[in-house]
Amino acid sequence: MGHTIVAVFSEDDKSTIETICRNAGIATPNKIPLGKKCDRKAADQVLPYHITMVHWAKEDDAVCLKNAEEFRFSKDVGNHSVSVTGCGLSTDGTFVYLQVKPAPDIAALREELLKEVGGKPSGFWHISLAFDKDREKMERFYQSIKENVTFPFSLKIDALEMYHIWKPTKFVSRYKI
Repeated sequence: MGHTIVAVFSEDDKSTIETICRNAGIATPNKIPLGKKCDRKAADQVLPYHITMVHWAKEDDAVCLKNAEEFRFSKDVGNHSVSVTGCGLSTDGTFVYLQVKPAPDIAALREELLKEVGGKPSGFWHISLAFDKDREKMERFYQSIKENVTFPFSLKIDALEMYHIWKPTKFVSRYKI
């Protein structure tokens, strides 16, 4: 993976996600569990909790970075929120996440980014919480969240941020919405 543009949350909402993880016993959150050829531990220290809007391969950096530099929002993003509708566990039992339903303005913003910047969306709307090959541990996290968190609840997206994912992971820029 070369770069990613992610939606990040307000400080209060970051605290809400951290509390959910802490209460479920997730000591070391993983924010990009499926990042290929990426140092996940280093990335987890740099990346905040987020929703991936678009990402692209290292080979596409030249085109996508130029497009991202020139990108301007076509309109104000009115509703900056997402509804967290539940939690999920991947079919192989190694990945726990929060299921997210975006406000129409946020969904439209992702489509605009895909069209204007390029890259790919993540497979589905979610917030990654934990990844581990210990399936029993992931099942405990999942069950704890499912039993102790009241769904749905809302999170406010504060900004978009771009990160360089290839070693080393680092912050590139911030777009206030």
